[in-house]
Amino acid sequence: MLPKLPLSVVIITLNAEETINLVLQALQNINEVVVYDTGSTDGTTDIVRCFKNVSFYEGQFIGFGPTKNAAIRCARNDWILSLDADEIPSPELLASVSRIDFENASLVGEVERHNYILGRRVRYSGWGSDFLVRLFHRGYTLFDDKLVHEAVRLPSNAKVVQLSGELKHYAVNRFDQMIEKVKRYSKLKQSPSKQAIPYPLLLLLVIVRFLQTFILRLGFLDGWRGFLIAFSNASGVFWKYMRRHENKN
Repeated sequence: MLPKLPLSVVIITLNAEETINLVLQALQNINEVVVYDTGSTDGTTDIVRCFKNVSFYEGQFIGFGPTKNAAIRCARNDWILSLDADEIPSPELLASVSRIDFENASLVGEVERHNYILGRRVRYSGWGSDFLVRLFHRGYTLFDDKLVHEAVRLPSNAKVVQLSGELKHYAVNRFDQMIEKVKRYSKLKQSPSKQAIPYPLLLLLVIVRFLQTFILRLGFLDGWRGFLIAFSNASGVFWKYMRRHENKN
């Protein structure tokens, strides 16, 4: 049993019924878990409401960074552990969090994240271990305003501490999830520029992105999972630039 901590775990959700139950089960000994739902149409909200330590809120999705900051403002505690709805913290990680010096607001905790596709860990393809800042005092720092690939801002005097344990990131449990992510992320990453690029150049960018993932980042060592990631990354580049043609004849 973890001691009572001056900490809130904050999670934003959207149609996360496949993973949110496992995430919340791992957090049952945390005093407050904030779930901020952005319009789920599956069973996510029904699952969330079954956990007594969860404070449930609903709001609009306005990009990952801004939405996570909106969710953080709902928390009762100033210390925040930010998780995604498909990230399961290990007991060792939570125990490491409990040993943090909560009197030092300039301290931030960095977490090692392992990424999984259809139940198996991916070790290459740019999806190897991630080291992400996820523990911080909200009076000291917050997420940046990026709509996608957001990160916690690190002030110059921040003291970064490596936490023990891991986050198990169940990034893809079905193939169509990868398609959905490509569609969503390409829209969020769409450049404000309306100028379309020539098709031969677009084709070159797509090929380069695929080879960068599959060859340079050793995606071939992940087998078909590496091929899937490489193809997904290339597709993201394709749709990002093709969207500039949506309003053109």
